[in-house]
Amino acid sequence: MIFDRRWDGQKRPTSDSLISVDADVITRLTDAEVHSAPFCIPQIVRPDREGWTWWDGGWPLKPKLPHFTGKFAFIVTPGVGSYGETCMAIVDHFKLAMLVGEPTAGCNGNANFLAMPGGGTLMWTGMRVTKHDGSQLYLHGYEPDYPVARTIEAIKAGRDEMVKRAIAAIQAVTTEK
Repeated sequence: MIFDRRWDGQKRPTSDSLISVDADVITRLTDAEVHSAPFCIPQIVRPDREGWTWWDGGWPLKPKLPHFTGKFAFIVTPGVGSYGETCMAIVDHFKLAMLVGEPTAGCNGNANFLAMPGGGTLMWTGMRVTKHDGSQLYLHGYEPDYPVARTIEAIKAGRDEMVKRAIAAIQAVTTEK
């Protein structure tokens, strides 16, 4: 089964149905509880970064029935960030499916905004979000197990190299068993 995550969000662009990747998909790919990567929020009580502690806002996911069986691939691109990247972090860390496509955005955490003089806006995250193993997420994202990029030639010809590669990856893993 292939899950196309080239857009980032919970709603398919051509559907009115909400599809929650964490609640409706990931929970059916596992028979054990899984959890998000840490979302560390600073607890600031003194100036100059003195005495900071961190609160982890990560969350668990309990398995649900019916359990999906078979081999799975998620198609990802740099457009996958924020919620989508949180979901791909769980998929990647717990080896629930293969990632096919391009690296994810490497950008996660709640957004803070500050209006600037002249009409601009400054945006940053007030969280420290890492990968499950504590390594850097920002600017790195999640590398696909099977990298592939779309080409203008394929688009003109009506081919989707990412879907084709996802099918090939699933078939290869299936025939190995």
